[in-house]
Amino acid sequence: MRLKQLHDYVKQNYEDGQFTQNYSYEANQANPASDFRMGQQQARRDFQNGARFKFYPLLLVKIANLLTLKRLTEVKNFVEGYNREKRKLAPK
Repeated sequence: MRLKQLHDYVKQNYEDGQFTQNYSYEANQANPASDFRMGQQQARRDFQNGARFKFYPLLLVKIANLLTLKRLTEVKNFVEGYNREKRKLAPK
């Protein structure tokens, strides 16, 4: 479907009242530490499965989080959890 056709399709459905105007954003996860824990769990799974640890550049994620007005907070928390667990599990 071409972009113009997609635009026309969405516009027509919107004008016909197919879309509700009542919307809100709610986080799917109530606990903010859960993203951190998910990162830790992923690092443990990688370690247990013998997979290489992934490289997540935390500094870059933190900078991107600041530039996007903290819209990447969940990603930052995940990366922090992953990297912390990776340091614990990695052979020294």
